[in-house]
Amino acid sequence: MLTFLREQLQLVPEKLEARISEKRFLIAVEILQGALRMIRRSEMESIGALSDLRVYLSNQEHVCVFK
Repeated sequence: MLTFLREQLQLVPEKLEARISEKRFLIAVEILQGALRMIRRSEMESIGALSDLRVYLSNQEHVCVFK
């Protein structure tokens, strides 16, 4: 289960950037919110390989708020 979630999370930046470039912002926000919910789960915090993705998603969250 965790492997599946990790694999899905690793696809998020590509999906997010694609929706933004298509100007499909509501879908991009939904993707971002879902990914943030997944990555903030307690069992995901112990996966060190997700640290770069965690930073990326956090940065995207702040960018979306200020646009």
